[in-house]
Amino acid sequence: MLLRNNQATPSLKTGFQGYMRQDVIFSAGMHPQLEFKYSGVAPEPIQTWDDANRKYTDPVIGYKYSVVQDVVGDDSTSYQQNPVMVRVDGAPVNLSFGDTIKFENLLGYRNKSYKYSFQASAIKKVK
Repeated sequence: MLLRNNQATPSLKTGFQGYMRQDVIFSAGMHPQLEFKYSGVAPEPIQTWDDANRKYTDPVIGYKYSVVQDVVGDDSTSYQQNPVMVRVDGAPVNLSFGDTIKFENLLGYRNKSYKYSFQASAIKKVK
């Protein structure tokens, strides 16, 4: 069977989740096991997409959280990365600016234009 470069193989999960991988997180300069800081931007709701009517429907299935992570460079200098949005399905978590959080099963995707998308199965407030 011939596949285009951007087409998923039948052995992968169907849809966008089949492209999510953990190694993409490391290439983006983040570490999935370390803590993140909430940047204080209100979580963005994710609505359900109805293919038949070609529009979003009312049920909210998750939220995107804007977070940053402190990164230590090779010369032991601490840098703070630009905020990234991480999608988490489920009910919203009450967070305040600067709260320390951790993600469970954090995965990432990078397209050919080096645009990243991140997704986690759960979010947990540490402090």
